[in-house]
Order: sequence, then C-alpha cells, then structure tokens
Amino acid sequence: MTAPPMNVTPGPAFMSDVHAASGLHHSPDGLTTTAQLLLTHTPPRLSHETDETVAAGMRALAFCLHLGPLTEPPRFVGPLLSVDRGMISLDYGNDHWVFRVTPVAPEWRRAVIMQGVDVRLLLTTRPTPLGLSQAETSTYLDECVRDGLARWGTTRLRRRY
Repeated sequence: MTAPPMNVTPGPAFMSDVHAASGLHHSPDGLTTTAQLLLTHTPPRLSHETDETVAAGMRALAFCLHLGPLTEPPRFVGPLLSVDRGMISLDYGNDHWVFRVTPVAPEWRRAVIMQGVDVRLLLTTRPTPLGLSQAETSTYLDECVRDGLARWGTTRLRRRY
C-alpha cells in the first residue's frame, strides 16, 4: 500500500490507533502552567500497514494541525480543543470527526477547561512501541527529536459564548 498524500486528513480508522498522553509543565518560577499533549501512533497491526504508512499518516495529521518543526518556536495553531458533555476533543480538520482526548488527569482537565491554559501539542511520526516504561518513553522522545520525527504547536480550548 502506498502512503497517503500529506495533505489528506486522516480518517477515523487511522485515528483509532492514535494515542494521546497528557501532562502539565510548570515553569521553574511556578507562575506559568502549560498543558502538554503527546500524540503517537501504535506500530502497524493490520496487513496493509507499514512503518512508512503510519509515519505518512502522522505527517498528514501534523500538516492538518499546522504543527511546525522543533527547530522553530511552537506556533499557535488556533483553538482546536472543545468540550462537549465533559469530553475534550481535538479538531484535526476532518469534516465529520474529531479526536477524543482520553483519558486525562483531573488536574489537566481543570487547567485546560477552568484555567484556560495553553496546550502544547507534540506529535511523533515514528510508530510508538507498546508498553514503554517512563524512561523508555523519554528515550523514544529524545530519539524522535534527534531524528527530526516530531512536530509541535500550541492550541487552547475553543470558547463558546
């Protein structure tokens, strides 16, 4: 199977294997909090998937989210998060679907919904091995950054009035 073009928005079948990991970063002075959201994809599991098709799908997702390279400061990509019935969703540009951000810690949810903190998106294009420890995840992220396989940007909650 050939890789999808980069400007094609991934569909729900691809997005079902995208995972989100959330965290909070507090500045050293304690005055600024940034919510973090790491987007990764599982290794190929279907007969038509390869590491390259997964990477191409994640590059397409990064394109749709307007994420930039880590060699640049993270750009503001617009308010892409919304809340509906307590569920946080990420609008990734699909006309019919959103990506549900689950599960998230109560502190993360409170910071994003109640305090309106910015959310730093970090997306890796290399499939993420399953069952990584925290140390192994850190090594994986360091490798993705080193090899240019990560993109980032900043979003926040879309307000409805």
